[in-house]
Amino acid sequence: MKKIFLLALGVLVAGSLLHANVTLPAIFGDHMVLQQDTKIPVWGWADPGEQIQVSLGKEQQRATADAQGNWRVSFPPRVNTANPTTLVVAGKNTFSFQDVIVGEDWLAAGQSNMAFALGWLGGVSDWLKSRGEGNVLTSTNPQIRIYYVDGRPAVRPDDVGSGHWEQSSPNSAGFFSAVAYFFAEDLQKKLGRPVGIIEAAWGGQPIETFMSKESFAGIPNKQPGLDQVAAEEAAFPKDKAAQDAAMDDFHKRDNDWVQTVEKAFHIAHDQWQKDSDAAKAAGKPIPPEPPYPQTRPKSPNGTEGQYTTLFNGMIHPLIGFPIRGALWYQGEANGPDGYDLMLAAMVTDWRKRWGSEFTFLPVTLANIGDRWPTPTDNGWSGVRDAQEQVSLKLPKMGTAEAIDIGTGHNIHPYDKIDVGRRLAAQALRIAYGEKIVSTGPRFGRMTVEGNKIRIKWKDIGSGLVLAVSPFVSTDPVNDNPALPTDKPLSFEIAGADKTWVTAQAKLDGNDVIVWSDAVPKPVAVRYAWAQNPQVNLYNKEGFPAVPFRTETWPAPGK
Repeated sequence: MKKIFLLALGVLVAGSLLHANVTLPAIFGDHMVLQQDTKIPVWGWADPGEQIQVSLGKEQQRATADAQGNWRVSFPPRVNTANPTTLVVAGKNTFSFQDVIVGEDWLAAGQSNMAFALGWLGGVSDWLKSRGEGNVLTSTNPQIRIYYVDGRPAVRPDDVGSGHWEQSSPNSAGFFSAVAYFFAEDLQKKLGRPVGIIEAAWGGQPIETFMSKESFAGIPNKQPGLDQVAAEEAAFPKDKAAQDAAMDDFHKRDNDWVQTVEKAFHIAHDQWQKDSDAAKAAGKPIPPEPPYPQTRPKSPNGTEGQYTTLFNGMIHPLIGFPIRGALWYQGEANGPDGYDLMLAAMVTDWRKRWGSEFTFLPVTLANIGDRWPTPTDNGWSGVRDAQEQVSLKLPKMGTAEAIDIGTGHNIHPYDKIDVGRRLAAQALRIAYGEKIVSTGPRFGRMTVEGNKIRIKWKDIGSGLVLAVSPFVSTDPVNDNPALPTDKPLSFEIAGADKTWVTAQAKLDGNDVIVWSDAVPKPVAVRYAWAQNPQVNLYNKEGFPAVPFRTETWPAPGK
């Protein structure tokens, strides 16, 4: 594991370099999970003409590195097995990877809610116990494994990458992505197969940084961001020794900055806190808070948040390693403008590069913030809608709703169990062909009946019900109180004046009827169209109804 990690640190674009030794992508390592039911490729780089022998258990393949040093072999598909085997790659040097198993591989990408670790759930241990997951932080399950992709931006696509595989164990489980773990746990139990998660997540990142530069074609208003990273790419040396020297110099300057400028800031801030406390006690004005210094050195090889840089450094090194599908929990760092175009472009681009129309499952953004007393248009509703619309348009996609399990003032909801299990349900239906209900009720059609609107639904499963969220909390920060279940909430209607108003609603069998005395002739309806809507409409299988709108009007005055 460590030998691959150290090797990868010094290689940016391995195919363009001369090789004294055999090199492989970092994802090949001890404890890895190989994808079943598909050809198993193994590839890397060596000196031109070098003979490479690759053994997977008792099977052997041979290859000769071409004029650019590239080599590749492929093993026949295997059925899932938890029985470990060994992968050996031998040329002038030898790699021997132990405890290799075959099962299901899923990429888990996005920002902090995907990176949110199991260990962070320690504060809700009683709730975990109530959900049958009391031992999740200390359990041993060698059939669930995770590959941690190291967070490394890059201005050019990296072929090797950096990361390592871990089994689920008491020493490692706490670091697993919570969403991905509960997803994998459900799949492993229901399919009876090992599950590997490839976690490529970094908090606070916009979708643009996970996209290749080619995938921006046709998306408006993105050229300035592309030009910025292109200028840095042109300035970053192509020679390996010069790259190393530039990064060594950056790390030295960055360390010096931390030890001097940042340290001085913390000293000044501590003194400011003491002075502020003294001023408060004396009834005097509080002195101005010292600003955090904005002078930290910038990496010459790209930074987090820049367009394409996390695609280059974290996604590109994985391309070619077979996966069954991808989980995507991201969007908090974006607004609705163009999000549908970018998500569709990214999914299409990733699939094209992998050469596979793998399943892609986004998590729609959870509810957060104050509960709006009046109908309100806002950014997250648009992002949720973009996630839904793209999932309906592209094949082999499906969303997992988080609209009911969020928290009032914590952008990181604790309920990762239901998010993971809702993703697993979509995967079981879409990727594995199981005939199950895997989503909540979706808008079907509406009819106007006098001063009322009748809503017909799709995906109602066994029928509509009013229910309470599976995660209820009255904590001031993690606020998600139990809602009443006497009538459907968060419906709004509008007339010809395009003004949305709160509507009354009632269940009528498996329909919902909505109305308002303020709208005698309704023409449009929408549901849960707010930052933190009150939602209590589910199907009997426990999936929440999906937010929707029948018209795309902005709020009055916007």
